[in-house]
Amino acid sequence: MLTLRLLGSPSFWVNGVPLTGLRYPQGRKLLAYLALQKGRPVERAYLAGLFWPETDPAQALFYLRRTLSDLRKALGPESTRLLSPTPRTLALNLEGAECDLARGASGEGEGEILQGWTDDWVLAARQARQSAKPAIRTTPRLLGRDELLKSTLALLDTAPVVTLTGPGGVGKTRLARAVVQSLQATGAGVGFVSLASLPPAMHLESTLEELWHTLATALDIPQAALATQLKRRSTLVVLDNCEQVCAACAALITALPGVRFLATSRTPLGCEGEQPLAVPPLELDVAATLFREHAAALGVTCPRDARDAHDATVEAICQSVDCLPLAIELAASRLTLMSAAQLRERLGTPLRLLRRSQTSPGEIPRQATLEATIQWSYSLLPEPERLAFIRLGVFQGEWGLEAAEAVLETLDADTLLESLVRQSLLVVSRTASGEPRFHFLETIRAFARSQCAEPAYASAARAHAHYFYALAQCAHPEQREGVQQLEASRREFAAALAWFEINSPVTGIALMLVLETFWVRLSGGFPSHTCLTRLMSAAGNDLSLPQRIQAQRLLAALTLEYSEAQRLLIEAHALALQHALERERGYCLLALCLLEKQRNADAVRRYAQEAHACFTHQDDLAGQTYALEYLAVAALCQGKLSEAEQGYTQFLVLARQLESHISTGDALYGLAQVLIFQERYSEAEPIVHEALGQMPDEMGQANVRYLLGELARHTGQPTAALAHYTEALRLCHDNMIHVLPAFIERSRAIVLASQKDFAAAWASVQAALVEFRRYRIGAQLGSTLAEMAWIAHREGKPREAQAFFEQATQAPPRDIRHPRDEARLQIF
Repeated sequence: MLTLRLLGSPSFWVNGVPLTGLRYPQGRKLLAYLALQKGRPVERAYLAGLFWPETDPAQALFYLRRTLSDLRKALGPESTRLLSPTPRTLALNLEGAECDLARGASGEGEGEILQGWTDDWVLAARQARQSAKPAIRTTPRLLGRDELLKSTLALLDTAPVVTLTGPGGVGKTRLARAVVQSLQATGAGVGFVSLASLPPAMHLESTLEELWHTLATALDIPQAALATQLKRRSTLVVLDNCEQVCAACAALITALPGVRFLATSRTPLGCEGEQPLAVPPLELDVAATLFREHAAALGVTCPRDARDAHDATVEAICQSVDCLPLAIELAASRLTLMSAAQLRERLGTPLRLLRRSQTSPGEIPRQATLEATIQWSYSLLPEPERLAFIRLGVFQGEWGLEAAEAVLETLDADTLLESLVRQSLLVVSRTASGEPRFHFLETIRAFARSQCAEPAYASAARAHAHYFYALAQCAHPEQREGVQQLEASRREFAAALAWFEINSPVTGIALMLVLETFWVRLSGGFPSHTCLTRLMSAAGNDLSLPQRIQAQRLLAALTLEYSEAQRLLIEAHALALQHALERERGYCLLALCLLEKQRNADAVRRYAQEAHACFTHQDDLAGQTYALEYLAVAALCQGKLSEAEQGYTQFLVLARQLESHISTGDALYGLAQVLIFQERYSEAEPIVHEALGQMPDEMGQANVRYLLGELARHTGQPTAALAHYTEALRLCHDNMIHVLPAFIERSRAIVLASQKDFAAAWASVQAALVEFRRYRIGAQLGSTLAEMAWIAHREGKPREAQAFFEQATQAPPRDIRHPRDEARLQIF
């Protein structure tokens, strides 16, 4: 007689004698696993992979045969219980045997299953046994899911099958348990069946048979009477974790018409009448609350005086793990080892960090780590989808169908994308025009990138880099549509540059030059000066002379140090002049105009005149247009307002002729600025609003928002002025614009002082002074010190006011364009 003790510490007996003589320890585990299946056949290939997961499949099957032979010898007269229902399957006949688990099938009995064993399948069996108890265990507090819970209950009133779908760790099971509790509170019959321990389906018929058996066992209903009793009881059956047996679940549901089902799965089941309902990640505020609750349960709290900083850190942590409940729980568990700030710093590698030190009893093993949760979904993919998933890992942000076709190198990309979306591994959204855009959750993206050693990933990285180089060549960075297209691909261009740096640095430099306007203006110096330096070093002598001059000019634009940028531009200009490269010489002169714009109006005028002559000789209308802009800028900085107005008007005509949104916006901005300095506010207002509508980039919008603030300030609208300044600062900070914030802060200080908010006014004007000094913009130091003298006088601090006034008179010439601001100094 065979006796099996699976509850508590495992033991096995044959005719009253302990089982001995096993040469291979996996024999005991094979016997226990087959006993847990209660006679159901199991695929040999699955068993081989289960017990020897790190071994080649053919070798694992050999180990299985060897272990099975050893087990048969040890069992002796009871070896006939090891059956092979088919050549590919194994089963254990328990008829007439004594097994304590049979008495505890409904969850009763002493001890946990196979106490002391920690294999994943053992932990899954414990969880399945816990789920089979008639009383559903209490669900942790469900946060932020009230509306989703109501929607699920409403759908269950009309649809025969509702499937909660979403990525691993999003909280599908927790929501399903909340549904169970809601229905049980009304007296409704509910049966909860966990399918987590079922192996992935290999043959529909055997999987379906196993599924019927699992359902009957979990609900404590004889299998033969299952259909009849479920219909009579009007029971809702919850099938949890269906993704690995979707087809079998669909067949089971079809065979039970009239029975309502709620399923949880990472993909819809595909049965008739099914109503999928996506479970999204939590909202950020809800995720932060959940994180704090988990932290509090661990005894981790935040000091009151650091709460604001802590809250910002918590939100950053939640965003980095996609606001997934499982990931938040795993992240919070690390607070026993590190602070929230340290956790945030380390979440650049979330897959390695987000794991529990040990799995709790009754917990699904694959939910003990975030990586295992995603690995489970990945392992269920067919081979074409796996390869597509790996290749799509090269994307850094969102992408469209054409980009996917290029990276996947197939015209069937739409089919593969649709499948990955259905498997909850990809997220799809729509643009305002209806174009689909795809992206990974960051945690899933990290897993996809972890497969970068795969040949498919390397091939995809090459295709990705060349696709976005071609896109950059076709885009128009001065047009609104082109700016939007390039902005949507910012992270992809950075990834392409990283690939070109290693594989084709000359092409990488060409990419940066194609997007010069984008890098310098739209992205405020992104990518970095260091990136271009590395590319130039790697390219070496492979660069042509024009390319080298262009690259050096761009390098100067990305250099924050004024003297270094000046040196680079003068060298590039001299090289272009020496080799009679007139076009390159002209654009070096324009770059010098930009560099000196806030520092030396005389130099700007000189460089712009020389550039205009150069471009006129070449019939380069675009170059002439830019040169005219800087001539107008020079006139404005020198206080020659009539000349500046004429220059900006001429610049506007040519910008519209070029159909450049950026240049048109700049021309309108400059013209409005001149009108404001002339106190022609009613004329300036419509021009400023037209400029805002023209600017396709954040840098341009920040400038115009500042000008709207100036217009409001001078027309007695302080509240509106502060709102415009705040928005302009936000755009500056988001886009790394360096000098403009100083101007904004200075004007903001004037408004705040007018409202007698002197503490805020001093903070703003001092920030402005620091920035003007940092960037050596001497022409603005005097004006800023003059404003500080006025603020001190208004606050009733005459001594400080006099000191600032004396500093202002000794500073470089003040900005002479603001007659009202200058008049304030007459008080001294």
